[in-house]
Amino acid sequence: MVLHGINGDGIKTLLHKALGEFFKKETSLTLQFNPVTYEKAVQQWMQAEVKEVRAVGFSPFSDRADELKGMGHKQAVLVLKPKRKESFGLLERFKKGSRTDAVEFLESHCQDLKAVVELEGKKRVFRIGGTRENPVFKLDLDDCVTVSDGVPDFEEMYDWVVEVVNELCQKVYPGQKVELCPAR
Repeated sequence: MVLHGINGDGIKTLLHKALGEFFKKETSLTLQFNPVTYEKAVQQWMQAEVKEVRAVGFSPFSDRADELKGMGHKQAVLVLKPKRKESFGLLERFKKGSRTDAVEFLESHCQDLKAVVELEGKKRVFRIGGTRENPVFKLDLDDCVTVSDGVPDFEEMYDWVVEVVNELCQKVYPGQKVELCPAR
């Protein structure tokens, strides 16, 4: 089961509670939702070059941000890109806690910090968070999924999820042709 959240809100807790009550009543056992992380598939992405850093909801100075209110924006996104044909280094560097002062500054002044990485012509977007001791990485929607008023195009999202799940299967079951989701 693949679940998604919109602006940090998801359905996992509600679904677990509703199904858990039914499951316990029918079986007298406790239902667990143990997440299958993207960790196995993400290993290859750790060696990918960070091509862009996005600070979503960036506001370094509250009094300066107030000056932007009249522009009608909903959310400020600061996009940092390296010099042409260069990168910010490997994604692994962000995960291992060797974050630069610049990254720590951005984390403290935005709602979400994202890294766009590229490997073999494919791009993935990862949310970066947590602390040096306990970094947190979450896979985020690629730009290939159109989002309108915070809601993704579900057909595009389905195609993206199929690609991600099948990529995960290739890493979990190396050497085997395993596809859990049929492409349309």
